Amino acid sequence: MAKKLTFPESVSHINVERLRRSVINGAKQHPGANIVEDEETGQRIHLETLSLDQRRGLAYQLSVGRKIVYRHMHSGDVLLVNRQPTLHKPSIMAHIARILPKE
Repeated sequence: MAKKLTFPESVSHINVERLRRSVINGAKQHPGANIVEDEETGQRIHLETLSLDQRRGLAYQLSVGRKIVYRHMHSGDVLLVNRQPTLHKPSIMAHIARILPKE
C-alpha cells in the first residue's frame, strides 16, 4: 500500500538528494517514486516502465523548482481517510502513516 499511495513533492535544495535516490529506486522498491512531473509543461514520466539507467539519467536531471516527484509514502506522512459507508465530511479521519518494513 505504501508503494501505491504517493505524495507530490516539489524538488528543493533540501530534498534533492533524497528525491534522486527515490527516482533511482523506481516504483518497485520502497522508498521510491512512481512519477516525475515537469511543472512547466505538465509532462509526466512513469518510472515503472523505465530501466535503471534511464531512471539514473532522469534523477540527475532533477532541477530545483521545475520538477515534482510523486514519491512513496514514508513513516510520518499525514493521511486523510474516509470511513465507509458514509461519505460525509465528519467521517473523515486523519492518520499518521507508519510504514512497516517487509509487510
